[in-house]
Amino acid sequence: MEKKPTRIFFLILGVFVMPHLSASYGLWNSPISADMVAEQGIRFSYVDSHEGEIYWVESRPKEMGRSALVRQRDGQSIVPEPFSVRTTVHEYGGKSFAFYKDTLYFVNFKDQHLYSKKLDEKLPSLLIDAPSKRFADFVVHPSGKYLFSIMEDHTDEADVRNSLVKIDLETKEITTIAEGHDFYAAPRLNREATKLAYIFWDRPNMPWDGTELCLVTLDSQGRPLSTKKIAGGKEESVLEPLFSKKGTLFYASDKTGYWNLYDETGKALITHKADFSYPLWNLGQKYYDFLEKDGKEYIVAIYTEKATDYLALIDIKNHTFETLNIPYISFEQVAVQDDKVLLLTASYDESTHIISLDPFTKEITPLYKPQKQRLSKDLVSIPETIEFPTADGKTSFLFYYAPKNPNYDTKTFDGKPPLIVFVHGGPTSHETPSFQMGVQFWTSRGFAVADVNYGGSSGYGREYRNRLRRKWGVVDIEDCKNGALYLVKKGLVDKDRIAIRGGSAGGYTTLAALTFSDTFHVGASYYGVTDLALLAQDTGKFESRYLDNLIGKYPEEIELYHALSPLYHVDKLNHPVLLLQGEEDMVVPKEQADLFYKALLKKGIPTEYLLFEGEQHGFRKADTIKRALEAELAFYNKIFAKN
Repeated sequence: MEKKPTRIFFLILGVFVMPHLSASYGLWNSPISADMVAEQGIRFSYVDSHEGEIYWVESRPKEMGRSALVRQRDGQSIVPEPFSVRTTVHEYGGKSFAFYKDTLYFVNFKDQHLYSKKLDEKLPSLLIDAPSKRFADFVVHPSGKYLFSIMEDHTDEADVRNSLVKIDLETKEITTIAEGHDFYAAPRLNREATKLAYIFWDRPNMPWDGTELCLVTLDSQGRPLSTKKIAGGKEESVLEPLFSKKGTLFYASDKTGYWNLYDETGKALITHKADFSYPLWNLGQKYYDFLEKDGKEYIVAIYTEKATDYLALIDIKNHTFETLNIPYISFEQVAVQDDKVLLLTASYDESTHIISLDPFTKEITPLYKPQKQRLSKDLVSIPETIEFPTADGKTSFLFYYAPKNPNYDTKTFDGKPPLIVFVHGGPTSHETPSFQMGVQFWTSRGFAVADVNYGGSSGYGREYRNRLRRKWGVVDIEDCKNGALYLVKKGLVDKDRIAIRGGSAGGYTTLAALTFSDTFHVGASYYGVTDLALLAQDTGKFESRYLDNLIGKYPEEIELYHALSPLYHVDKLNHPVLLLQGEEDMVVPKEQADLFYKALLKKGIPTEYLLFEGEQHGFRKADTIKRALEAELAFYNKIFAKN
């Protein structure tokens, strides 16, 4: 249910040269349109280099959400339309391409087949035609003869099988390397291809709950000779195994409460109260990499402390690290090209773009910015980090964005602005304070925004993540409610005009907060869960037992599922609801929204329901993003006008 934060695309806007205007909070004229937010829907992932060229995946709303594999040199997609480089393993997918010399291997989204393509040729060739199979997270054997991959077998949809396999690129034969566990991820080879590392885990655990790391010894044909466990367990999450240039295996483990980096002997590279990894929603994530300088070996690593990202340069031999002083607060991917670092990064006032960094001189080279210019700083609301008191004597966190528009002088306004509480998905995810056009859309219209990282969010260590264990629908609601009330108490927002919005798991929290509390006066649910029991019965394998740890065992504790499901308590709901749903959503099927909409109509709750054809879990099309946002704005204004 994760929607990791997207930090992408914006334009400069001139500020009107005129006296300050007069209009109520929430009704300000803004130069930031829904079209601009839709354009920001361009998503970047998996920046990488191959033989001197830099590549990344770019999801393009204007091309119906197609995932294009883009070459930095000319900004062109090297895979032509209608091909889309995207896998659906675990439903959320992940890295689905790999290079070997002059050849690209990739998964095409529409048919999930594996293709190959010569880089100097226009059209790909079908490599593996296996309708029931899905592939992701590739690594190519140095001989070029074999491709190691995670494979998901849907021959029997009632019993989906996951495994680690080797694909013979000449004979097309698929050989199993590891099977028997529910999930596998992160196959990684050393340079000599004599060692293969991977992780696995079993339900009900998710990969941030507990995984195990294995090391396989291979022969010259990539066949396993022996396997041994290196680290991990049911209460230890081990992620991102990676071999250094000298052949040492490293990994991230949260056994001390935070994901820190260790070598294969179990020795900590450093210990720091910050996370050097991120919950594994998408296969192929990479939060650290290796480089050498003057004969010394270093790691460059992203780490997260209280939901803000930093970049560290770690001296492997001396076990020391330096936090690099560069003007960014969010990083989503790291890769090394020679002695430079390639990064997907964002700042307070600039959305995701791609840079090259010399970590020793701190010299930054912009590689790609989808926007030519930036918003005027006079228009950008910079967030304030707020730690607020919540239930059981604990504190939680939010980023507060005040209304901001240079054409309106808030000192002359009576009253307080309406508040919109943003609830992230996952729920094991988090928001960062980096630029979001979707936030500025609201603040430039006179709304205040609270982006809440409720208990259960990542970015604050394992103990904070574990707050949501058997408490989903309780802790998240309490934190969203208490965050909003704290802002009311501080005199920052209008207590009678508070909205809540979220997608996926955030959509569930939105609906549950409206149902089980009176703090919020209106809400917008994007593909949110309405019936937890239905979700437990009808979702992909990856999340099929996720709710065991979030709520309780199903079906043994079905009464608890019903008690926490908004669908069964519409009688308690007295506030308007906007429902937005993708017709082809396989994670939270549209039946959830259908049933809730009918229940709202039956009770007479003011509601609207927008069902978008061709959309799945997370809207990708520009027109969908635009229509949804415009509908949400109109819905709030209609409701708040009555308050």
